[in-house]
Amino acid sequence: MNEENESLYLAYTECVNEMFVCYVKFYANRYGSKILLKSEHERILKDYQENNYRQVYLALSNICRKTGISDNLKMLIDKTGLAYDDWELSVLKNAMENLTDTDKLLIKNCLRACVEGPFFPDWEFSTLFGLTRDEVNSIYIKFPDINEKKSDTSLAINNAFNMLLFYPHEKNDILEKYIHISRNELSEKYTNWRILTNRKTSLGKNASEDMFNNLE
Repeated sequence: MNEENESLYLAYTECVNEMFVCYVKFYANRYGSKILLKSEHERILKDYQENNYRQVYLALSNICRKTGISDNLKMLIDKTGLAYDDWELSVLKNAMENLTDTDKLLIKNCLRACVEGPFFPDWEFSTLFGLTRDEVNSIYIKFPDINEKKSDTSLAINNAFNMLLFYPHEKNDILEKYIHISRNELSEKYTNWRILTNRKTSLGKNASEDMFNNLE
């Protein structure tokens, strides 16, 4: 991690810590505990304890969509989002510098497969990717150029790898026609991507757990 990345990461983690403290207080009151399922709350606590700050931020940002959130928590989530984008973009730029042209072509093919292929139904796409199909399509068209203002490109790439590997689309024969490599080779490329972007790779007991554990 270079000096710029380290500085951005420290700023990001400070925001996460401040946001998390506010969230714990919010959840402790009766209304907060009614908004989130106990399992959701326990997952957030576990991710925070394991320093999975991306997962903590993304989970808490989803709370913004629920009614009854405190103004202070919403403000801290928004503040963390800005710090997250700065950090994520810095990491993405460094990762791109370490990708070969072949790697970049594979990523573009993966994005195309997600957008144009028969792997993910429209009704579920946004839930799986955290982005709409149109948003991922826009990223695909521009790639390897990246959005300089938001972390959407990193999110789209990670979840393209993740979903193509672990979502039960049962169309691996069609997938190989899009990406021109085997599923095992794709898995190796995904592991390398997660290393380059400072993501932990967490494998569960089955493909469903793997998909959930490696979401952004």
